[in-house]
Amino acid sequence: NLLAFATPTAVTYSTQALSVNQITVVKQFEHAELTEECKPEMATEKHEREPAGCEEEKHRIARETETAGAVCGRGTVTCKRSVHGFKKLSHVNRKELSRGSIVLPPLEFDTMGLWIDTDASVLRELVHDFDSGVHAISHAMVAV
Repeated sequence: NLLAFATPTAVTYSTQALSVNQITVVKQFEHAELTEECKPEMATEKHEREPAGCEEEKHRIARETETAGAVCGRGTVTCKRSVHGFKKLSHVNRKELSRGSIVLPPLEFDTMGLWIDTDASVLRELVHDFDSGVHAISHAMVAV
């Protein structure tokens, strides 16, 4: 059993985790391709995670992605987060004061996911400010 205790302090900083997130598609239930006429073509396919060395399936999926302007998918994903350190941020101006290292076991879980996979050049034609456009798309996906 692990326990954690907190005590009040009077410090002028907060901490922020430094981590690496990895999302792996385990099984794709359905996908939709965005055509040049912007009409989604729905299809249901099952893509199981193939063992390493199954190159033919990987190339087939890569060809599908290259030919489509944008692909949306839904399915089971594995999320893995590895925290490797932290940084101290000033309460006054949010500037970084220092960094530290920690060793924690990775957090891993399976869940359902919805994703959009497209080339940056496709988005560049539709959205003038890339970061703001991706941020807006994330809000739209959460709202649905």
